[in-house]
Amino acid sequence: MELSELAQIRLITIGGILILVAFWTRGIVGGRRRQAHLAALAQSFGGKVTREGKFLSRFPVEIDGRTFDVRFQHIGRNSGGWTPDWYVVTETALQGVSDLHSAEIRARGRRPGAVEPRESDFEKHFAVRDAGYPLRQGWLNERTRGAIYHFYALELPPDPLGIEEGRLIHRARLPVRRLDGALLRELLTRQGAVAAALERAL
Repeated sequence: MELSELAQIRLITIGGILILVAFWTRGIVGGRRRQAHLAALAQSFGGKVTREGKFLSRFPVEIDGRTFDVRFQHIGRNSGGWTPDWYVVTETALQGVSDLHSAEIRARGRRPGAVEPRESDFEKHFAVRDAGYPLRQGWLNERTRGAIYHFYALELPPDPLGIEEGRLIHRARLPVRRLDGALLRELLTRQGAVAAALERAL
């Protein structure tokens, strides 16, 4: 028996509502799992997660005497969309580096991997965009290049490093569940090495 047009409309409407409810439920469950994973990660470093609204959770970590702010954060304009841009953000203060500096270090294409940090090879693997007070001449010395190469040899997406308002910031667009304590510690250790090299060079 064929359904009437009204019955078909009702079925389509109910189906649409059920799909929306499924997405909503999945989002809630997924959000709780992410928060639970983040809380466990913070606890493994002896910290506790602080939630600041719907789109930001953070906790501090100290590695080798350097303090990092670790955040799980939504970054983007369309915070109500179905595909929000969630990032794991790690940042640390750059001691003695002017707040006027603003620069971005970005890997070209794929992760460079473990290669010798020769000066002639650096521009082949990385692009540096200086958008603030000019970086000191000679800042990209052998130590700084080596720390940057080592940082990007880590098995993570090659997202950029930023120097912003006296801080070194890395925004990794990856699911927080990919991070475990060992990987986060290694990420922060390598980021700390880049920060130390920049502090000496700038």
